[in-house]
Amino acid sequence: MPFLAENSGIAIHYGRNISDLSPLGSLEKIKGGINIERTNITNLNGLENIQMNDGIAIVENARLTTLDALLGLRETQVLLLKDNPQLQNLEGLDSLQSVQSLRIIRSPLIENLAPLARLHSIAGLELNGLDNLVSVEALSKIQTLDFLHISSNQKLATLAGLDSLRSINGTIAVEVIHNPQLVSLAAWKNLRTARRLSIVNNGQLKSLEGLEKLRKYPA
Repeated sequence: MPFLAENSGIAIHYGRNISDLSPLGSLEKIKGGINIERTNITNLNGLENIQMNDGIAIVENARLTTLDALLGLRETQVLLLKDNPQLQNLEGLDSLQSVQSLRIIRSPLIENLAPLARLHSIAGLELNGLDNLVSVEALSKIQTLDFLHISSNQKLATLAGLDSLRSINGTIAVEVIHNPQLVSLAAWKNLRTARRLSIVNNGQLKSLEGLEKLRKYPA
């Protein structure tokens, strides 16, 4: 499809018979973003050449196992990965450096965020319902956020990796909710400002150590 070199947006919804995106292989820039929801795809082959777009939403694709085709993606406004139960990991996001909103929701096989190690510019982050997530260490370059939501991650014990975080200034700000194995906030040792802070129902958390430098609340 050479005529698709630049497109104003692609939405593929409720495509249970769609199992192949390779006809989109000529796409490089998409102004309106990509929304792929409830298809039968196992991979994103066909999106290999995309370098920049307004947003990517990959939602409820029951057979999707890999994001490898996104290896060329360096920046996007929004990246939403939601309810993709067979997604093995985040490999394919290794080149991503800048994103406004990153939301990874109910993808239970993901154990770590290692492919996001180059990410340095981000406004909002949500990690929700990642049952096997044990580490966020790849986020070590992030210093500021507008919001941070970490909830219902059954195996996450520490926030190590967020050690560089200094300020969280959005209206939603910080929510750390129902992470039953979370035992420490020590990684927040450099956090100085926060507009709103909610720490709720983290049953193993016995100390607020890590918040000693919090000087301005609300920010």
